[in-house]
Amino acid sequence: MSEEAEKTELYKTQLKVAGIVAGIFVVFFALLVLFALLARGQWNKGLRLSVENTLSDAEVPFNSLEPVELRSTSEVNCAVFKDSQSDMYVAIIRITTIYGPLPAVYTYTKGRQNAEFVSFAELHSKAASQITNASVSGAVDYWAKKLPAIIQSAPSYKEEAR
Repeated sequence: MSEEAEKTELYKTQLKVAGIVAGIFVVFFALLVLFALLARGQWNKGLRLSVENTLSDAEVPFNSLEPVELRSTSEVNCAVFKDSQSDMYVAIIRITTIYGPLPAVYTYTKGRQNAEFVSFAELHSKAASQITNASVSGAVDYWAKKLPAIIQSAPSYKEEAR
């Protein structure tokens, strides 16, 4: 066998190995995307339950909450739900406090300038009021001013405005 034929065989072998490795990566990536899509519904259901519990604990009246699709970079840290029978929106967003990241629940009603902080979700200890009081002036106020723009950028909010 000539030297050129040997190189050709070597290249074919390397190409087959590279194709197999690439195929394995594609299969793993496809499985990862599939599982992420399948888990999205359960994730939203858990967030809605957490928000409903927080609203009930704070005695905020609401009916049933429907998820609102966001199309912004805040979607990673924020989930928004709309009360089906009023103009109230409820947002849960992960904010940074001096005690670490905590999920804060806000309500927003159309026409208002700021969202209203309700409470931190799933925070039921003696320290809850201390954590809330220590955090209200900083990050909580920042997100109260920022959330209306996030909610108003949602496609379903824009459709309702028409």
